[in-house]
Amino acid sequence: MKKFTADFIYTIDGPALRNHVIITDDDGTIKAIDSIKNHIDGDVLRLKGAVCPGFINTHTHLELSYLKGMITPGQGLTQFIINLLEHRNAEKELIEESILNADFDMWNNGIVAVGDIANTPDSIQVKAKSKIIYHTFIETLGYRDDKANTLFDEAINLLQLFKKNKLSASIAPHAPYSLSRSLWEHISLYISLAREITSIHIAESNEELNYCYDGSGPMNKILEYLKYPEDTFTPYGLRSIQAVWPYMEHAKQILMVHNTFMAQSDFDLIQDRKKSVWLCTCPNANLYIEKRLPDYALWKKNTDQICIGTDSLASNNGLSVWDEIISIHSKYSKLNIEELLQWATLNGAKALMIEDQLGSITINKKPGLVHLEFDPDKQLIWDARIGRLG
Repeated sequence: MKKFTADFIYTIDGPALRNHVIITDDDGTIKAIDSIKNHIDGDVLRLKGAVCPGFINTHTHLELSYLKGMITPGQGLTQFIINLLEHRNAEKELIEESILNADFDMWNNGIVAVGDIANTPDSIQVKAKSKIIYHTFIETLGYRDDKANTLFDEAINLLQLFKKNKLSASIAPHAPYSLSRSLWEHISLYISLAREITSIHIAESNEELNYCYDGSGPMNKILEYLKYPEDTFTPYGLRSIQAVWPYMEHAKQILMVHNTFMAQSDFDLIQDRKKSVWLCTCPNANLYIEKRLPDYALWKKNTDQICIGTDSLASNNGLSVWDEIISIHSKYSKLNIEELLQWATLNGAKALMIEDQLGSITINKKPGLVHLEFDPDKQLIWDARIGRLG
């Protein structure tokens, strides 16, 4: 048995505790939370600062980890995508080594579960051996209707390969601007029947909104780069979320990523299904690509189902959920630590449908414990350093 106490214990499923002890099995399973008065001083590890559950990173791209520092920030979404396309032919050994290092870094940063995007099998071996719990979203995209059957079959084959390796996975569309209508039909039917969680990058930039609405703006450069005719993509005449919602609304659960440019009309559209929709924010990636954060006040007005991701090392300098929390708080200081920790832990677990295992310091859960090390007499919690407690 192990016993921990700290100045603050954030259980997440209840108020912050003081003068309490967390008791775990040697494997990290929570066995009890008790008053410190009932324990001999020498039996308890006393920690400065706070203890909270392990973090949940609900959105990243391990396969892009080799791109750290290679893409110039602040160029907007279109140029970011073109830069990705230009660098997608790296050596397999570099990709695999970068994935392994990213997994190691996330674990050291207190992350216990991840929602990861995959286009290839490159991450399978790392995930199969990792201490982190992964759910992999098999990303599906393609502009051409005549390729839809092939692309969807390839996604299903990759999905089966992940599941053959006993890894949790599901099919996910990439973004509203990158799928043909035929491919959308395949995905829509599949996710409505499979009753699994799915994910989508959406409302990420004004470039996306304009392109989906009337085909205008710089996103035509993507088709130009791919040597496709401009009319390969047919605009919807609608905002991004309104355009693709009919294809996704019957999914069991939807993780909508970025949402930086969401409007009230978007929230009104999903109102009837909002309990099955989670909004994932990736603040440091938003700042890296678009130099902008979402309107969290608008989000909070409409939903409490908010979680946190890091996006990839192509659009971020690290994969730390704690760093994302710091970035959010630096711009929205009214968001307090309890709320932000909930976004980063229990909400993320619920978004990935693993809240029975992770996300809160609750008896019989094995959430992983994180030490937020700071001196309450001299420092604010925002100055804390991250440490793992097993």
